[in-house]
Amino acid sequence: MNTEKLKPLRAGESYYDLLILLASIVLLVIAYRISGFKISAPGTFPLASTTVMVAAMLTVIWSNRKRKRSTEDGFGAEIRQMLREVFTRDFVIYSILCIAYVALIQPTHFLPSSFAFLVASIFFLKGGGPLKAILISAGTLACIYLIFLYFFKVLLP
Repeated sequence: MNTEKLKPLRAGESYYDLLILLASIVLLVIAYRISGFKISAPGTFPLASTTVMVAAMLTVIWSNRKRKRSTEDGFGAEIRQMLREVFTRDFVIYSILCIAYVALIQPTHFLPSSFAFLVASIFFLKGGGPLKAILISAGTLACIYLIFLYFFKVLLP
């Protein structure tokens, strides 16, 4: 592969990759503690998925080793550039929306809080008007409800 054609890493990308790898390893250890290597244990799916996460991050880090950094001005300059590029107005607003969803799920239960979150998300991310957002959200939640009820045999709270 010709290294001249590779895009440079975005500011903070290598640090983010390492952080995600570390989180994936922690989750892999937790999943292993749940089930060990037993195929029918409760932690089997988490163990498989976290193994994929670790392998994927190792692949990303390995493939990024030849890419140049976006700035050569040092760690501080790279972090400042990352903060400017990542923490945009849309990112901050949507993060607040996600935090509100997590906070409201307990007192209002899964279906109403998820419905409100989906409608707000679709509307905010410009997926259409209010009617379209309501219809898509209702259809999505109906599918989720049926999957959990009939396939997983779990009633949603």
